This record gives sequence, C-alpha cells and structure tokens, in this order.
Amino acid sequence: MRCLTENEWQAIWMRGGLGRAGLRTRAKFEMLTRLPETVGRQEAWLSGMVELAGGRQERMAALTHWNGGHDDSGIIDVVERFRKSFGESRPLREAPGHLFTGGELPSLTGLLRLVMAFEWGACFIAKDGTGIGFELFDIFLRIHCADAATLERVKSLFRSMGASELPPNTFRGGAG
Repeated sequence: MRCLTENEWQAIWMRGGLGRAGLRTRAKFEMLTRLPETVGRQEAWLSGMVELAGGRQERMAALTHWNGGHDDSGIIDVVERFRKSFGESRPLREAPGHLFTGGELPSLTGLLRLVMAFEWGACFIAKDGTGIGFELFDIFLRIHCADAATLERVKSLFRSMGASELPPNTFRGGAG
C-alpha cells in the first residue's frame, strides 16, 4: 500500500468520474440500502464490493470523511497505526488516499472494515476506472457509482444477500 495526498488521489479519481464530497457531486447513480446486519454478511458485502471494483487489478481508496460521531482522536490513531505497518508516517489528513496492488486486496478490505466500523465514508476505484463509493449513517448505507452498469452489479450483489434498495427519501442525512 502506498498513501497519496489529496491532489495525487484526485488525479486518479476524476478519471473514474468521481468527486471528493462523498461522490455526490459527480456520481450520477446511487442507491440507498440498510447495512447488512451480521458481521458475516458485512464481510461478504465488502469482499463483493472490492471484487466488483476491478478484479485483481490495482485499486485506490480514499477516506472521504472521518467524523462518524465518535471520539475521532483514538479512531484516527487506529487507522494511522494500520498505515504505519506499510511504512507511512504522514497523518491521515495529509495523505487520505491509499493505493493497493492486486496482491494487497485483503489489506484494502481491512481498511474498508475499519471505515465501516467507525461509520466513516470511503470511495474506491480500480485502475480501469470502475468507481464505487459508500457512506454509512447508522444502519443506512448510501452507494455511489459513476455508471449505471456498476450500480446494477452493486444492486445484484445486495439482492443475492437478501437485501433490497430503499426509496431515496428514506434517509436524508450525511455529508456531501
């Protein structure tokens, strides 16, 4: 894993048609659903989402907001220790992007698990430009995609887990 500054990851990100503010400024396709209730289903969802965004190719993940209503100082410390295990010394605010090789996908999934646990937001994009973003708000999960085909694959993943899309007006919270 290599960490990237905002300018570095923005250059990669925009190729996928996605923007910084929880993807809501640029993504044209989104859905709202409930977060899978069990840890096993959450793990299956995360693994499926990582796989949807590019198979085994390189991926970039950016933490888009880290204010989940918790005491952020201790939580940020956990993420920064994760980053230090890859040799990163800069604080999260200086380099919020994370570039993973195809062989580091378990580490990407681990980072996204932390994002889910802390109710943060993250976006990730594969080298081919397939981009997916998500924001967590309590039990609600908002998914953003830059294209209809990716969103349909996301919906199919949720249907295979017995989850369904919620009407857009179910929840109006969140950043972006």
